[in-house]
Amino acid sequence: MPTTPATLNKSAHSAAVSSRAPLSSCLIAGAALALSAGSPAAAEDVLVGNIVWPALSTQVLDDDTRILGSLTIEEGVQVVFDGNFELRVDDGATLTVRGTPDFPVVFNNPGGIWDGLRLLPGSVGDIEHAIFTRFDAVAILVDDAELTLSDSEIGDLAGATVSTGTRRGSRGLGDSTIHLVRTTIGPIRARNGADGQQGNDNNSTASAQTSANTKGRPGPPGTDGFPGAAGFSVRAIEVEAGELVVLSSIIEDIAGGAGGDGGRGGNNGTGGAGGTGTVFSPTGAMGGDGVRGQDGGNGATGGQPIGVLSGADRTVIANSRFRRLFGGDGGMGGRGGRGGNGED
Repeated sequence: MPTTPATLNKSAHSAAVSSRAPLSSCLIAGAALALSAGSPAAAEDVLVGNIVWPALSTQVLDDDTRILGSLTIEEGVQVVFDGNFELRVDDGATLTVRGTPDFPVVFNNPGGIWDGLRLLPGSVGDIEHAIFTRFDAVAILVDDAELTLSDSEIGDLAGATVSTGTRRGSRGLGDSTIHLVRTTIGPIRARNGADGQQGNDNNSTASAQTSANTKGRPGPPGTDGFPGAAGFSVRAIEVEAGELVVLSSIIEDIAGGAGGDGGRGGNNGTGGAGGTGTVFSPTGAMGGDGVRGQDGGNGATGGQPIGVLSGADRTVIANSRFRRLFGGDGGMGGRGGRGGNGED
């Protein structure tokens, strides 16, 4: 539900972006403070008619929000998501974003992540000079719709929360048309795979040998360590069908998650006591052997980094750069368990 708890004056906003680096310096303090400005008045989560969010305002969305008519977002607007909510553009509706180089429009959740912009079948998004950051799995999902994104940025901030699963900057479903012009995608990173659980230790002692002068039983085994989970992948752009055009754009710093480490193998138990001696051999038999500990789990593979994955009927990529695409490191194998002690 959009509210406008604060309006930013142009001079303050200018100071925040005058020495702007990509992404981070455009996230002005006013947007972060907007979430603590008190409970906003109740508002509908459906936008009907021709709506304009005025320049340099802060719009707080505290629920999933649908656009049924047209929404125009003017320069310098901070779109702040107060939770993991999405902005949806319905069939026949339009979203127009008109940021400028000095006053981009920023989509962000200062306190966590948000669920991305979704263009539903038959909708149109025309976006220029915008920044999308702290998004969940997909920044912009185009579902049998049209998107033109120019002079914009999609990427993670250092230290921001990263969700599980494959992450995407832009994803096209169905017969979508996606045009990216002078747009930077990255950095985007995926979460690491989980480490495997350690094997179960066996802390028991083998039963004593009852037969005279007979070697003791070996220590009972623990269990093997469990394998780690694979790291998650990143696909900067993914399109199923339709048309994809990427012009004069940059895809960089795309990093798959590291594979999880294997779990430690379980420790083995203590060997049992040897059989007692007899008149002819009064010293008795040896105790049971301590057996080698169990195997550690295998480390998992790292996640894949993919710049463009396109099944579109028409794909054009021109004058664009791909750099620093990193696969996640494989996980380390778990160490073996401790062998059991021999028993005297």
